[in-house]
Amino acid sequence: MKMRQKSGLFLLTHAKVPGTFAESSWGGEEMEKGIWRTWRWTTLTPLVICLGLIFMPVPAQAADISKKQAEIRKRIEAKKQELNGGEWQVTIKSSSGKQALDGPDVLTFQDNLFRSKASSKLGFTPTNYTLTVSESEEGPTVWETMQTSSKGEVMFWRGEWSEQSMTGSINRQMEEGKVEEYSFTSSSMVEIPESSTSEDTDQGLETGKPADEGAVKETLKSDETSDLKKKKKKGWF
Repeated sequence: MKMRQKSGLFLLTHAKVPGTFAESSWGGEEMEKGIWRTWRWTTLTPLVICLGLIFMPVPAQAADISKKQAEIRKRIEAKKQELNGGEWQVTIKSSSGKQALDGPDVLTFQDNLFRSKASSKLGFTPTNYTLTVSESEEGPTVWETMQTSSKGEVMFWRGEWSEQSMTGSINRQMEEGKVEEYSFTSSSMVEIPESSTSEDTDQGLETGKPADEGAVKETLKSDETSDLKKKKKKGWF
């Protein structure tokens, strides 16, 4: 009777452990095999299956993630080249009353830098920008940047660009915690050189027209003066 009142702990502690020579004190060899078989199917097998499900797909998942990241980087680089070399005419509107940036503005993407004609007048300098592409190639591309001024002010720009249209928002943070919020929409876009380091003469050769007529006249005048001096010098001797 007392033996029947023994708990399962008694069975486990007195059963023969696989791989040893200890004999089970209750139920004999058959009981030992039954306990081992039950533990194996209820605990060990599910554990092995779970571990297999967790770790087996890891290499495939890593490969898929790397491939997707490579495709995204490729798309971002293509969009960056497409955006660079563009000048956008936009209209800025404050969210509350008349503010400093209200009105027309020109946003320039050149040398992989962002410039705003309106913010430049307030002391903000050109800056780099980042791009984020949507999952679908037809979706808009988001660009973001932060400008700083000599006065210690900060201006955050965020734009959504799709084909020939652009919309966005501006957050200007000034001294004493004052904040101005704006939105902007584009009206037109023109293409400009991707780099501002190109010489005017090179641009003139590409278009077939002199980039600066005044500079050309000045060069001709200088050449004529030089020829005249040479003629006079010959006459003296």
